[in-house]
Amino acid sequence: MAWVLGHSAGDNLSLLGAFLHVLGDLLGSVGVLAAALVIQLTGWLAADPVASVAIGLFTLWSGWRLLREAVDVLLEATPRSLDTGAIGRALLDLEGVNGVHDLQVWTVTSGFLALSAHLTTETTEDHHALLHRASDLLRERFGITHATLQIEAPHDVEETCCIGPICVSGVAGVTSRPRGSGIAGQV
Repeated sequence: MAWVLGHSAGDNLSLLGAFLHVLGDLLGSVGVLAAALVIQLTGWLAADPVASVAIGLFTLWSGWRLLREAVDVLLEATPRSLDTGAIGRALLDLEGVNGVHDLQVWTVTSGFLALSAHLTTETTEDHHALLHRASDLLRERFGITHATLQIEAPHDVEETCCIGPICVSGVAGVTSRPRGSGIAGQV
């Protein structure tokens, strides 16, 4: 049962909880049997409390891991495995994108990520094509299947502070690439 749950748990928090529970039961049984064998063969009575402490530490560790992931989902936190700076730079590297701002990534539910961002562009190309390229990039490279992207003209974003290739607005972080710089800023 542990093997089946372990291979199918993936990003599913419920299956991960079931897997950790079954694994804890398995380790508990093995620990009790090992302690009994050590006591029977050597007479060392401390084997029982040592096994109990080991089982308790595993239970604390697995419970903390599960609780931390559940709280991240409830708080809609940015997943620990994602680098939002890398996502912003990848979007900024798309042809036609001059800036990325208001980038937010969160966990909707276990294994389901969502993203919203504003992309600035000066091109007159079909914005639908740009949206498709950005959505494909997010899905293929970062595993984000639900993205809300807004295309804006650069004059829609009020940039108040620019240091090199990075610009920051008074309200929210704005990453932009000055014309001709070819350097991607960080989100």
